[in-house]
Amino acid sequence: MKRFGIITTSIYLLVIVIWIYFDWSRFHALKPNEWGDFLAGVFGPLALFWVVLGFWLQSHELQNSVRALEMQSAELKSSVEQQTALVGVSKQQLSLEIEKREHEAARSEKEWMEQLAPRFMLTASGGSSSMGTHTRKFKVINRGGDARKVNFVSFRAEDLNLKIAPKARHNILNGTEFEISLQAAQPIEKIDGLELAVDSIGNENIIRKQIFHFENGQFVETATGTHRIQDQQT
Repeated sequence: MKRFGIITTSIYLLVIVIWIYFDWSRFHALKPNEWGDFLAGVFGPLALFWVVLGFWLQSHELQNSVRALEMQSAELKSSVEQQTALVGVSKQQLSLEIEKREHEAARSEKEWMEQLAPRFMLTASGGSSSMGTHTRKFKVINRGGDARKVNFVSFRAEDLNLKIAPKARHNILNGTEFEISLQAAQPIEKIDGLELAVDSIGNENIIRKQIFHFENGQFVETATGTHRIQDQQT
């Protein structure tokens, strides 16, 4: 639009120059004050033209500035939305990473406890009967970590008048073997649902609980679990 103003002004001035040229005899006779009036009349409209054109150019530039600001605002909004989405994804990834690390830590701790916890295996090693008392002996071997103490308990000992000897042992290293005996008024094989709980504590206060079910002349492990406690008294 500025170019239009320059072209229009050039044409306008060219017309004035041509007019003066072809009517020079008349213009030559003008007095100084008349020249002033003439020039004022010539450049007055031109000045007004440029004032109007200037306002129009400013309005156009203002509109362009508004559009530019709107575009910047839209870009900023889009950028904020993208950043928000990225933050959401980052939070989700962080949450997944934390969950993964916690799972790995829990698994590592569980594996570590499994390595340190004692684990006892029982196998039948003979028996005898005398004067209405039936005795069965079982060889016990520690296949896990060193044990500071192990306890042997039967859930139905009182009902069955069942005696376990010994009921506890201390300081059983890995690979150590010893025997326990079970005494009852009836043959051990005829006791229905006989179960034996073996609770042991190893290094780092790691506890293992094992449940053995008596069947076919042997104690078979049916359940086991480990956990860690603090300040365990033995």
